[in-house]
Parts: sequence; structure tokens; C-alpha cells
Amino acid sequence: MESAVANVNAEPDVNAGYLVNTKTRGWLKQTIKATNLPFIWDNGAQPLNGYRAGVTNMMLSNLTKGTASGICSSLLFSGRWEMLVLATFGALELTLDETSQAINGLNRLVLNAYVDVGCRRPADFAVMDDALTS
Repeated sequence: MESAVANVNAEPDVNAGYLVNTKTRGWLKQTIKATNLPFIWDNGAQPLNGYRAGVTNMMLSNLTKGTASGICSSLLFSGRWEMLVLATFGALELTLDETSQAINGLNRLVLNAYVDVGCRRPADFAVMDDALTS
């Protein structure tokens, strides 16, 4: 993944790093690099191959590839995370609903937010959707 980003002239910078799910992190913490070497996931600020790594279960862990049904995980690497754009549209909308739960003596608050994610330069990102983590 690092090479895929570097090969399109998106050489990783100091902000480069991975985004993985908890299943992937657990697997990497139990898998050694090679005989008599440490685990793939090292402790510290740069635990994965010398890069930072964020962990979130927003990265899927139930993907399928070939006969590996529902056990593949998604990983993301970026050489330059500042190329990721998080955008909001309009203001947060907060609505007080006093009727739908009135029979129970309750009110309901509904919050709507309109957001999107995009890449200024998609070549700065590499995705793997078939990591076997089970």
C-alpha cells in the first residue's frame, strides 16, 4: 500500500499512516514479522511499519473475497492525510418532537447533520479490502 502511493508520486510525508479496524489491530499484534522478530504491530506512536495508525470500527471487517466469506477487513493508507476533505453542508438541525413519544410522557430530540468526505488527490490513498484477519 505504501508503494502504491509512492509509485504515483505521492511519497509519504510525516503525516502518513494507516487506518484499520480493531480486528486487524488484534491480528497484527499477534502476528510476528518473521521467525525471532517482533510482532507486526509495535507499541508506540508509529506502530505499523514505522507509520502512525488510527483504529476505528468504521473500517469494515465483514468483507468477502473468493472463498473467504465475511472475514476480510478493509485497510486504508495515506501518504498525505491533509488531502482528505471532510465537509459539512448547512447548519446542524435540531428538532424537538413532543408528539411521537407523548403517550409515554417523553419528548424526542432529532438531530440532522449533512456531511460528506472526499479526496483532493485520490492517488494519496491506497485501500485494501481483502485483508484476512481471522
